[in-house]
Amino acid sequence: MNINHTSDRFSFLRGAFVVNIGLLAVLYFFGMYINIYGFGTMNSFPILTHMIIATALALVSVATIAASFIEKRVKHIYAAVASIVCVGVAFTGGMFFIISGQQNVFSLIMAMGFLGALLANMWGAALPK
Repeated sequence: MNINHTSDRFSFLRGAFVVNIGLLAVLYFFGMYINIYGFGTMNSFPILTHMIIATALALVSVATIAASFIEKRVKHIYAAVASIVCVGVAFTGGMFFIISGQQNVFSLIMAMGFLGALLANMWGAALPK
């Protein structure tokens, strides 16, 4: 019986990029909900959920980097590293947004990081085998 482990690892790698895209979509939903209906308190369900999903996104992004290094696919490594850098920018922008009392510049940084992460993950998912 001949099992192709390379194909399974590549499917995991592509799946990690797709999971990141899904997490980004959910983050967008909660971010827009918070933006439209108000910031609320730090203990509100939308804020906590937004922060938890952002943390999960960071963890899955690290797994994506690991899988791309295991597969030794340079373009996937670039996409995964670009994704984690953009997630870090968005995460940092969000933390400063909260700390600074909702300064618009930090909201812009968070949005730009989000957009960069979305594009990087879409690129990584679209790359051929």
